[in-house]
Amino acid sequence: MHVADLADLDGVFSKCAAGGTTRATLVISPTIRPDAAFADAVVKAALAHPGLSELALVHDASSIGFVASTLQLRLPRISVRAMKREEAGVPTADLRKSGERLRYAIVPLPLGADAAMVAQALKKVETAPRIAVLFEGAERPTRALFDLLGKQLRSRIGLQEVILVHPSPSVGFMSSSLALQLSRVKVRVVRHPSDLERLAG
Repeated sequence: MHVADLADLDGVFSKCAAGGTTRATLVISPTIRPDAAFADAVVKAALAHPGLSELALVHDASSIGFVASTLQLRLPRISVRAMKREEAGVPTADLRKSGERLRYAIVPLPLGADAAMVAQALKKVETAPRIAVLFEGAERPTRALFDLLGKQLRSRIGLQEVILVHPSPSVGFMSSSLALQLSRVKVRVVRHPSDLERLAG
C-alpha cells in the first residue's frame, strides 16, 4: 500500500482492519521523512484500527530502521521491519519505469543536502537532458537548496527539463526562481512521485 502523506495512514490501517488483513507493506513516499512525527502517526493509526500482526515499512532513508525499531517497542503485538525500495521490488521499479517512459533521470535529494551532496547527486545524471528531483522529507525545501540546484544546473549543456517533486506549495513559488536561473530549461512541479506516472500517461 502506498502512503503519499501522513494523513493517508489512518485510511490505510482502516482498510486493513475492514478487510481482515493481518500483514501489510507500506510503501512510503520519498517526500515523507521517517521521523518521530511519522512514528507517532503510525502508532495512532495502528491503535485506532487494530488487527495487523506484521508490518513492513519501505523507504530508502537510513532512519527507517530506527523508526521500525521504535514502532516495534510501541506496538508489541505487531512485528515491524524496515525495507529498502529495491529490496521491496516495487516502488523503485515504478519510479524507474516512469522515468524511462518520460526519459527522465530520477534524482533523490535530501532536504538537508549541502553543496557537495547536491553536486554528487547531480553528477550521476550529468548527461541526462531531463531530470526529476525528488526532495526527500516532509519539510519544505529551502531557498538555499534551490540556489544550490541552480548553481549546479545552469552550466549544464543539453539540459532541457527539470521536474521538482514535493507536496509543499512553496516549491511552485521557488521553482520560478530556479526557472529564471535556467532560462533555457523547462521547470515543472509535481506534488508526489506518483504524478510522474500520470505525466507519462
